[in-house]
Amino acid sequence: FMQSSIPEKVWLKSINYESDKLHVEAGHFRFAGNSVATEDLTEFVKRLEDSAYLMDVIVVKNQEVPVNKSAVMRDFLFTAEVGNKQ
Repeated sequence: FMQSSIPEKVWLKSINYESDKLHVEAGHFRFAGNSVATEDLTEFVKRLEDSAYLMDVIVVKNQEVPVNKSAVMRDFLFTAEVGNKQ
């Protein structure tokens, strides 16, 4: 599921999962990475929101960072709650 959700111009640096020991099925993810443009990140967030497994996807950081003198990328961090949307 996750691999097919990531647009071509989005790169994940880390994925962390935290949950309550009593309710492991109700945890949350933290995704950090880079994208070429905000539109690529927006597409990724939309795909995750449309999934049957994640909800409340919130972009915490979406910041422009220089790659070199003529190029920039987006550095992002967002969270998502795990749940079943049935």
